[in-house]
Amino acid sequence: MKYIKKLSCKLLLALGVLILSAIVWQVIVSKRVISDIKKIKQVQSIEQIPELLKNGELKTYNATPCHPFSKIKPNGVDTYIFKDDKYEVYVSDYVKRNVEIVQNGDELLINALSKEAFYTQTPVFIFMPEDPQSVHYAKPNNLQSKIVN
Repeated sequence: MKYIKKLSCKLLLALGVLILSAIVWQVIVSKRVISDIKKIKQVQSIEQIPELLKNGELKTYNATPCHPFSKIKPNGVDTYIFKDDKYEVYVSDYVKRNVEIVQNGDELLINALSKEAFYTQTPVFIFMPEDPQSVHYAKPNNLQSKIVN
């Protein structure tokens, strides 16, 4: 009986440490996401966003390299398109599980997998060497999509 009591105390302590670790991890992730959203809202001009991404100031955004494309079709996702020297798509880790990026030939499809779960204050940023004005862009309804030269 004495050993069972010691074992149960150790298991209870381990469970407490595990729960506390999960809470601390969630707080850290939430702070990063909130910080990124604030930085995006506070930019004076949309042209500052590429600088924030390149400097790593938007901590939850990661680049996804992709093939050259000439058509962009966002489906339920806010997008910003910038001119750069390579083809890349930046998606926040916060919405990555809710956004599907698919390339079908020369078409880039960006689909929201769950419209309820997609948070519109974390847009997807698209970079491409071509002039964004020359790309066929299927503008979705009710979304904040912008093409920036």
